Amino acid sequence: MSSPEQSIQLDDDVAGAAAGELLGVATRVVEMKKRFVEAAEAFEADARLDGDVMPASKATVDFFKKAASEAGSNLVDSSDKLEQIGNAINGRIAEGQFEQAQTVSEVGAVDSGGTPR
Repeated sequence: MSSPEQSIQLDDDVAGAAAGELLGVATRVVEMKKRFVEAAEAFEADARLDGDVMPASKATVDFFKKAASEAGSNLVDSSDKLEQIGNAINGRIAEGQFEQAQTVSEVGAVDSGGTPR
């Protein structure tokens, strides 16, 4: 990790590839959650016996539902963290651009015979 004093170099190709990978991961997690929900529903339908769910089957259905819920919660948590990371990176880039603009301004003032601010 770079320190706040270090500038960040952002390669658009690398950033684009990373964003694509993150989108792929998020998509796979969403699909996994859907599959858990579908599996729970299918298992519950197959396990019915005269309108009741057998106790062992109910435990399995509950497991599937819990897994789907946890997958959804993890996706929300991960999404929030990725947003925070993105905001931090954008802030560092904006800060770096501001500092670079100040440096250019100071150099311009020195080159024109002025005193740097």
